[in-house]
Amino acid sequence: MRILLFSTNANNYNPKTMHRISWPSCKDNFQKLCQTYLEHSFVIATQMPGTFLIDYDGEEICEKSEFVEYHLIPQNLKTAEEIARFLDSLKCDLALPVSFWDPPYDWHCVMDSIIAEKMSTYKQCIDKNFSMLCFQKQKIRVFLEQNGFSIPNGFSIDRELYMAEKSTPSVKINVYKEYIQSCLEKMEYPIVIKDTCGLSSFNVDVINTLEGSKNYLHSKKMKSNRLVEKFIKGIHAGIEIMGNDDGITVLDPFFFSVNQYGITSPKQSIKIGPVTDEIFMISKLKSEMSRLGKLMNIKGLCQVDLVFDGKQWYIIEINPRISGMTAISAASLGESPIQMIIQNALGLTQIQNPHGMIFLDMKLLPCSTEIIQKLSELDFVLFVCSTINDLAKQHRECGYTQIIIFGNDQQNLRMNLNVLKEKFPDLMEESFFQKALEMTDYFKKN
Repeated sequence: MRILLFSTNANNYNPKTMHRISWPSCKDNFQKLCQTYLEHSFVIATQMPGTFLIDYDGEEICEKSEFVEYHLIPQNLKTAEEIARFLDSLKCDLALPVSFWDPPYDWHCVMDSIIAEKMSTYKQCIDKNFSMLCFQKQKIRVFLEQNGFSIPNGFSIDRELYMAEKSTPSVKINVYKEYIQSCLEKMEYPIVIKDTCGLSSFNVDVINTLEGSKNYLHSKKMKSNRLVEKFIKGIHAGIEIMGNDDGITVLDPFFFSVNQYGITSPKQSIKIGPVTDEIFMISKLKSEMSRLGKLMNIKGLCQVDLVFDGKQWYIIEINPRISGMTAISAASLGESPIQMIIQNALGLTQIQNPHGMIFLDMKLLPCSTEIIQKLSELDFVLFVCSTINDLAKQHRECGYTQIIIFGNDQQNLRMNLNVLKEKFPDLMEESFFQKALEMTDYFKKN
């Protein structure tokens, strides 16, 4: 079978901005994939930067597997119809979107779903309506609440109505504003105020008081519609749902660290797992995620952000695409993200951590190719990727190195963390190191 993996980018791509070096490389992963599935051939069609699919340098694919056919989707193709025709011209038997994310809007997966719908090639893809539902956070809240899933108490704010008296002189009293302020008075603080269609933790604020929430709504931060939710205190986590023609598979969750405001931050987050201890009600969680997957008729990969308050799990966000946790989720199964997508499409999904090990994904400071090579030589390192932004103006935006390590148990993982810090002291910030050690306590044996 001839299998197409494709992705698109709705943003303008600046080849001089981002640089990415990874081990194993995308080429390495596809070499292994092709050797595993000799009966299939693989075609890649993407727009830059082609995250997860290609190794790139500027506008070029710098490393290619000799077993894979590569295509850059022409930039002059700007509609879903045009791109669908181009992809159909590649004459593949199965098409699989490998959607990535990029600010300011997390909507590339919606475009990929629309393209897939227009293709005549057989495909396994997240439905475009589900993708759009997840993109519009207030609408997915309504769907989840109507179907009995636990979500934080909250409501949305229409900015135009909230500011109506400024554009409509005949308005003496803004009734909508009075309504919103009465809702704020009923909320239990702290609360979270965020974009209704934002990406990750961008433009997310934790507000501790009623007065603070009113000040926020009259500040420059009130640039668009907003979503207000109760801040759930507890353990943050993520879980991945995979679906194919045979049904739904739910993988084990991973715990996420939070920043000083109590929310996850993709460029700082530490992830650890898989979590299987029933003290965290994992069976009930996976049952609910399976129900969600069936309701949404998920075909492909979907990730859910969660918070566990000690009594129940709350759904915070749904991402119908590869996510920031896919690399560690795949690593826990001994696979790459692409291999996980292929196995799911072919109905060969592996759902158990084969050796009962603990995996940890954390961020180091940006580093060179030489340092990545040295990191890869450590026997407990599974993945290293350094991303650098040349145009960044702030320290945290300059880039980072993502590393995935493992341990046979909590004690062994802590030992490996210490080895990593001793060998590469200039790469690991002390606060990250201490937080990683702290998170291993979730796996301490009684």
